[in-house]
Amino acid sequence: MTAIELLAPTTAGLTTNTFLVALSDPVVLTNVLNHLDTAVGGASPPSSKTNLLSVALACRTFCDPALNFVWKSLHTFVPLLKLLPPIGLTNNFYVSVVHFRQYNADL
Repeated sequence: MTAIELLAPTTAGLTTNTFLVALSDPVVLTNVLNHLDTAVGGASPPSSKTNLLSVALACRTFCDPALNFVWKSLHTFVPLLKLLPPIGLTNNFYVSVVHFRQYNADL
């Protein structure tokens, strides 16, 4: 089940406002996100991360809780390392290899 299928109201009589009010309840939203995050075997497959990211981008209310689920478990450190600027070894010290421009404050 995709995020869109899960978040789309399918029951007759549910209006969009009623549906959004139900998902604004933190307990209900956590249960929905937990369902998206957990596979049959209890593992978190890569497709669940994609679904959770879609939910996070869909609405401001869903953003923080969905991103918490995205980042709660990592199989590798690669996503965290990609957040850091590139570093290099210079004179036995690790330094950033990103060179920042010095801007003139008088401009």
